[in-house]
Amino acid sequence: MNAADTAAGHARALAGRQHRGARGLCARLDGLMAQHQQAVAKASKGILQVEGETLVARVIGGEVHDRESFVEAADERSVEADFQVACRVLTADLARAYADHIAEPDEEDEGLFDAHVKVAALARVDQVSGELDREANGLCKTWFDYYRVALKNQTEERQALYDEIKGMSPMVQTTDLKRPKIRAEDTVNQDGEKIETRTGHLMSDSDGEFPIASLNGWEIYVLDKEMGRPEFIAWYRNPARPSADAMAVAYTDDQGHWRRMCPDFLFFHGQTPDVKVSIVDPQGPHFSDALPKLQGLADFAEHHGTLFHRIESVARMTDGTLRVLDLTKPEVRQAITVHTDAKVLYLSDVGNDY
Repeated sequence: MNAADTAAGHARALAGRQHRGARGLCARLDGLMAQHQQAVAKASKGILQVEGETLVARVIGGEVHDRESFVEAADERSVEADFQVACRVLTADLARAYADHIAEPDEEDEGLFDAHVKVAALARVDQVSGELDREANGLCKTWFDYYRVALKNQTEERQALYDEIKGMSPMVQTTDLKRPKIRAEDTVNQDGEKIETRTGHLMSDSDGEFPIASLNGWEIYVLDKEMGRPEFIAWYRNPARPSADAMAVAYTDDQGHWRRMCPDFLFFHGQTPDVKVSIVDPQGPHFSDALPKLQGLADFAEHHGTLFHRIESVARMTDGTLRVLDLTKPEVRQAITVHTDAKVLYLSDVGNDY
């Protein structure tokens, strides 16, 4: 089999999966149509009947003399307007595909008109959009899992597009951390003096050094302590902003919106091939987002903790001492879910001196 045959085979396989995906979503809409039959019928009646009111008023003064309500049958333009609203709720492609799916053959094209009414009515049901999001998210995850290896062979630009697709999901998605290639760091200060450095960073220069101007005093203390632990191999200063080479953890803020936090450090200990990775994140407990970030990191540890040697959050107290929470421990994660003050949490029994 030549390369062209292979490419064509992959294209047909992908097209087939996309077609099955559309059928799967249509099948889910069939279920929702049956589940919300009464609500759809009520919404359909509202779409097919246009309610209005006639007013008779004086040109001068504006006093209303006569007021009369009326109900008329909706025309094609009115139904099409409601169907366009459904296209925004369900997406245009799916709304049209489902209308074709349920339309009954009719010489006068009334079958498609009735289908548009049903689709528009279904989109008005509150629960439908959320249920459809969950179904589509599961389908998307299945595809990403199936093509996981193939996607790694794509160009970086192409992989970035797939990452954008994952980012459209209303639910948290797991993505692969890309290997960092370039990192720009200041090597001298404003006075032209060389900035303090440390060895062992994954992005070290030709001399094996990495500048630490971006770290504050107690973050440097954490770094030096971790570097002094037995079997230390290397460290990585995680970028502060989400990017392809930054490890990001999802959390929800006080308004319930999804946000991303980037833990400060990744440390590597052990011996090849048994290298252990640890997350150590110095955080200020006085910040308003300290507790939501802790809760996000705790949830991350709950689901992915077995992949790491340690997952720890370190905080500096008002007296200068450092306290640490070991999020690999179930009792610590449980305490994070019930506490309302991050500072109290670090000073409680579940915290330890760093």
